Amino acid sequence: MGDKDLMVGRALRESFGQDLLTDPIPDALGAVDVLPVLARSAASPPLDIGWIGIPFPGRTEVVPVVSPAVRAHLHALTEEALAAHRPRPEVFGYRSVSWEYRRGYRARQERLRALGERGDGFRYVLTLDVHRFFGSLPPDALLAAEWMTPGLAARLTEVRARTGRCLLPGHRWASRLGTAVLDPVDTVLADAAPGRWARWGDDWHVVVRDEAEGERIRTAVGAALAGLGLWLSPEKSVVGTVGSLLGGTARDVAGPAGEVWRRGVAADDARALRYALPRLAPTGEVSRALPGVVRERPGLLPRAVRYLDRAVGTAEGLTAVRGTLAATAPGDLFAVGRLLALAGRHRVVAEAVPEALLRSAAGSGVTALCALAVRAAAVGGRPDPLPEPPERLRPWLARGADVRDSPPTVATLL
Repeated sequence: MGDKDLMVGRALRESFGQDLLTDPIPDALGAVDVLPVLARSAASPPLDIGWIGIPFPGRTEVVPVVSPAVRAHLHALTEEALAAHRPRPEVFGYRSVSWEYRRGYRARQERLRALGERGDGFRYVLTLDVHRFFGSLPPDALLAAEWMTPGLAARLTEVRARTGRCLLPGHRWASRLGTAVLDPVDTVLADAAPGRWARWGDDWHVVVRDEAEGERIRTAVGAALAGLGLWLSPEKSVVGTVGSLLGGTARDVAGPAGEVWRRGVAADDARALRYALPRLAPTGEVSRALPGVVRERPGLLPRAVRYLDRAVGTAEGLTAVRGTLAATAPGDLFAVGRLLALAGRHRVVAEAVPEALLRSAAGSGVTALCALAVRAAAVGGRPDPLPEPPERLRPWLARGADVRDSPPTVATLL
């Protein structure tokens, strides 16, 4: 293996590690045995599909989930296909295998802030968003792309047949493909508004002189999307004042985590709370408030679990864990998975998991959830056996089911 192959392999592993931070269900073994699947020569693992509901503001969306092995394989196939693809510099999301989420998000925020502060006659901002992009992208738009490879085309066709969509939400490989397939729309914007736009995923911001120019550009973008079998979301594709960028997408919520947390709670500001939770040192103030905050905003649970991972050794933190477990409905598989990952890391949490949550995960039909249930039951010393453990978990069980052995990760970008 040459130096170039080693560099590519290392980049793929690091990129896949970031991909796991957006996995709806944490892996019971921290995906430690999945990295070999990133080899380009690896055979396609079986496409094991499960379904869970993911909370979004105002709605819950049922999405397909796959095993870490399938995720890794699709990741490797995508990077092979996109090896020579280079998005325009105005595209800030999912640019390359070496691209970093947090750094890219900050760069886009700085770009939008600069656009909002231009003050040179561009008084409006046009926001454009594709209607249900991940769920509605036609397979032909992907399969006809000049960078498509036979191996990736075959796997995407199988994904489409099993799930009804080509791109799986929360997957880095899917975001990479979605970024690349929208390149024709970027070409339209590069001609219509050079230097005046930015994109993340299927979300564009364009500064314009007046509403008439905004409407002309929206019409041109709509035509380009129609060529891909897509259309704009009417309620999300609007013209507003350019100052709205500074109060919205480009707003900076950085600062001392404790202060950001308190402001977020006072203002019911989900963005501030998302920023603060991964950075907070455990305190009684935060731990006591956390169950109520998560009850009001279920989408914050992944980051709340990351905080509780640090706080579980305190009396208030353990009380917050037990309160959150008691308030979780067995049918809320998204929440159950996050909490069972925490239980797989801490015996005191595993011992507190209600039997109903274990049974729900074990009987969900989702392999990853079943693995988390088996792990939590083993760590917690439950005498009543659960169903047959997944194959990947059996070596861990044979080694003694040590809580410190290959623990699930609770780090997240969700």
